[in-house]
Amino acid sequence: MKTFITTLLTAGTVLAVAFIQPAVPAAEKEGKAKSVPYTGKVSAVDKVAKTVTLATKEKSRTYQVTAETKINKAGKPATLDDAVVGEEASAYGHEADGKYVAQSLRLGPKTDAPAKGKKKEAEKK
Repeated sequence: MKTFITTLLTAGTVLAVAFIQPAVPAAEKEGKAKSVPYTGKVSAVDKVAKTVTLATKEKSRTYQVTAETKINKAGKPATLDDAVVGEEASAYGHEADGKYVAQSLRLGPKTDAPAKGKKKEAEKK
C-alpha cells in the first residue's frame, strides 16, 4: 500500500511538472517585440539604406526607417532628409532580426506643446 501511494504521488508530480509552462510575456507569445525609447544625438544618416544612428556617450544604436515610421521635427511632420548630424533626436522602436526598427523618430529638441489632456487644464486656468 505504501509503495502504491508513493508511485501515485510520483506519477502525479511528473504529470504536473510536464503540464506547467513557464510564464511568457504576452508580447513574446504573439511574436511582438517590446518597443522602447532611445534618446541621443544623430551621429549618422544613411538616406540610401534609410537608417539613422543615435549616439550617447556610452553607445550608439542604428534604427531602420520604414514607410510606417512617423518622423517629426519641431512638432511638425518631417522626412529622413530633415535629419542633421549632431542634432538631438529620440527614437521609439523595437528590435527585429537583430536590427532596430523605428516606429517614431523625433528630430531636434522636444517641443513645448502640451501633452494630450494637459491642454484643457491649461485653458481652465
